[in-house]
Amino acid sequence: MNSFSNPTDLDDQSKSHLSSDTLLKALPPDSSPELNVACQPATPNQLHDSGADKLQGAAFVRSQLEKPLEARLIDAGLLSRAQLIVLRQDQYLQPDLTVEEILRLRGWINDTVLNFFMHLEQALLDEFKQLSIGQRLKYAGLVTDAQLEIAIAYQQQTRIRMGHAIFLSGILSQTTVDYFLQF
Repeated sequence: MNSFSNPTDLDDQSKSHLSSDTLLKALPPDSSPELNVACQPATPNQLHDSGADKLQGAAFVRSQLEKPLEARLIDAGLLSRAQLIVLRQDQYLQPDLTVEEILRLRGWINDTVLNFFMHLEQALLDEFKQLSIGQRLKYAGLVTDAQLEIAIAYQQQTRIRMGHAIFLSGILSQTTVDYFLQF
């Protein structure tokens, strides 16, 4: 296998033999620092509704808006590092495709979720801020009514917070729930 430092150094024959390790090495870790920094999960003290929390939520959204779409999805636990490598390979091999098109073609992100993250500024709207965590996740296309009913039943049985019930019910990862608690 060829040794290279930049994916553009590959000839056409080498492109068909790219492995994840090779691609990971080809992507310099410092080239996209925003992709290497995950958002910090919310702490219980950050979750009560106060003016300071609303300002923190707005600051979080604004910081996310400065990142590329794929970094937002990684922060939310919806795109893995391995998927990012494949995404970068697809971009290199098919430069006419956008990130959004690749995510749709690969079936990694549905249209509702993708549209939410492409227009994340809607999380700054008062209507969104007033939604419960379950309703926020539903609005973003991450849970269905049936999944919310399961989480609500689990929450009522165990008397835990809804975000934790969604995670413990196996509906979403803790990373994704924590991401949405930061709004």
